[in-house]
Amino acid sequence: PNINNSCYNTRVITIYTKNGTLLSSSFREDGILYTSSFFRVEKVMDDCVNLQILRAIDDRYIATNNFITVKIKCICAVKCVVDTIT
Repeated sequence: PNINNSCYNTRVITIYTKNGTLLSSSFREDGILYTSSFFRVEKVMDDCVNLQILRAIDDRYIATNNFITVKIKCICAVKCVVDTIT
């Protein structure tokens, strides 16, 4: 990229389940329990998707070392939040 372009490596998403609730996941980092509803798609596998959990801090999204796998048929809607660098 040149000086006028930004390169993003993550499309932050939220997911709504087929019953209309926002998907969230708990994870532990440095002994502290967090919950997040922000993810990025790591891999699509047959009928499942592997999601990396992102941690929201102020206006930034930080990639964690935590992942969840969700059956695609359980997903009703995906909302793109923001493109960012994690």
